[in-house]
Amino acid sequence: MKRIFLLLIVASTLPSCQYFNSSQELQKNLQVSLVQIQDSSGCINAKMNVLYFDKQNPAAEKIRLAVAKTQIGNYVSDMQFDDVEQIQPKFEAFIKKFIADGEQCQKELPDAASCCYQLLEELKVSYNNMNILSITDAQWEYTGGAHGNFWEIHTVFDTETGKTLMLQDFFNDVNALANLAEDIFYQQYELDKNIPLGEQGFYFGEGLAEGEFYLTKNFALHDTHIEFTYNPYEVSSYATGIVSISIKYEQIRDLLKVNL
Repeated sequence: MKRIFLLLIVASTLPSCQYFNSSQELQKNLQVSLVQIQDSSGCINAKMNVLYFDKQNPAAEKIRLAVAKTQIGNYVSDMQFDDVEQIQPKFEAFIKKFIADGEQCQKELPDAASCCYQLLEELKVSYNNMNILSITDAQWEYTGGAHGNFWEIHTVFDTETGKTLMLQDFFNDVNALANLAEDIFYQQYELDKNIPLGEQGFYFGEGLAEGEFYLTKNFALHDTHIEFTYNPYEVSSYATGIVSISIKYEQIRDLLKVNL
């Protein structure tokens, strides 16, 4: 039996342990709500969130469009949104097609477990304070093969302008930050600096000397720390999963341009 329904989640009603912090209700911040679009057919499932704000202004619309493109970009790279009113209808159409593709697979291979397509997507707000909004798009998908794929994409916004913020907007010395992150990475994963990273299960590279650590641009802000995320296959094997480095603000006060 096939079903589709929408679920409204108001961010300010959720406790901080679920990525939504109590500071979201401050006057300067946008209040976040999520509409969950969900559809299923037998063992095939798809779920995505649509982002809404309590205010409608150019900055809020710019953020909503940027987040929507991040959410859908891994599947339909050329999908365009002319305005925010198109986001939810296009997501609903995409999910219906995803379900239909799984059903077609089942018709062609009725006994194949690999046709139990899955798309589970969730938006998480980890920081919403002083006109800074940090959003994570977490996805897990399976469309056949040996295993599914999962990843987290973080984006930080200025809620007054809608601009996407980079590390340079928060830190006066990104190289010093990278050096500290490298030290913490070795500590967190109990690695030996005298042994090449490649021999310890990590293959940093991407234009750098083989095995040389680099600081990812994929970062999220939290109430007490900044988090850097390397997705599966980016610097290690699928079995390693997501590689994450967390640095407490108290460790980097001298590098911060803003008071987080």
